[in-house]
Amino acid sequence: MEIGSGRRGLRIAASVATALFTAGCSNPGDEVTGSVHVDYWRPKVAGEVEITKGSKVGTATPISLRRDLGMDHDDTPVIGADLDWGRNRFSLEYTGITLHGSTTNPEDFIFHDKLYPAGDPVSADLNVPSIRASWSYALWQDGLSAWRAGLGARLWTFDMTVKDAVAGNDETRKFSHAFPLAISELDWDLTHGFGVKLLGDVAGLSTSQIVYEAGAALEWRAPNLFGAELGWKYERYDFNESTNDGDFNLSGPYIALRFRF
Repeated sequence: MEIGSGRRGLRIAASVATALFTAGCSNPGDEVTGSVHVDYWRPKVAGEVEITKGSKVGTATPISLRRDLGMDHDDTPVIGADLDWGRNRFSLEYTGITLHGSTTNPEDFIFHDKLYPAGDPVSADLNVPSIRASWSYALWQDGLSAWRAGLGARLWTFDMTVKDAVAGNDETRKFSHAFPLAISELDWDLTHGFGVKLLGDVAGLSTSQIVYEAGAALEWRAPNLFGAELGWKYERYDFNESTNDGDFNLSGPYIALRFRF
C-alpha cells in the first residue's frame, strides 16, 4: 500500500494525540463508561477525479463519478466505539465507503494513461475506507448535554478501478494518507430521553489536502444500555497533489444503534 505524504501526517497526528491523551487523563477518580455504535449510511456521491499514471502530465482528464462512471448511492457501514473518562472521550470509528457504477460512456476520458472512448460500456469501483481516532474534552457539560472539542487523526485510502471490456482497459490506482484532525461535538438534551447531536471534523495537511465531515441527528436514549440516532451526514474529499486531483463529496441519511456499558 502506497503511503506517500501520509507518513508525515501520521507522525504529526500521533505526537499530538499522545500528548493530549496524557494530559487528558489527569484524574484517576473519574468515572469510566463506554459505548459502541453500528450505523447504516445511505450517501449519494457527486464530484470528479483526475488520476494520472506516474504523476505524468497528460495521462488523465477529469472524470465525473456520476455522469462518466454511473455512480450514485452507497450502502455504507460505520462502526465505532467511545470511551469516556470523566470529561475525556477517546473515540475510534471506521467508515467503509464502497461505490460501484456502470454506464455507457458519454464522452472520451483518460484514466491512469488509458483512453476510455465515448460509447463504450464502462464499469468502476471506488473504495474509500477510513479510520478516525480522536481524543476530545467536554469544555461545557450539564447533565447529558455537553460540548466537546479535541484532536486526533484520520487514515483513509483511495482505491479506484475503471474497466472497459471493449477497449480492453482494466486500470487501478490506490494510495493512502494519514491526516491530523480537529473535531467538535455537541450533545443537547431535550429531556424524556431525546436529544440533538451535532458533529464536525476536519483533517488535512493543507488546504489542498483535506477531508471534511459534518453531521446532525436526533437521538433517543433508553435507560442505561441502549440508544438510537436518525440523522444526516456529509463528507468531502478534496486532494490536489502532484498531477492528481480529486474533489468529491458524499451526503445522505443514516440510522445508528448505540449500546452502552
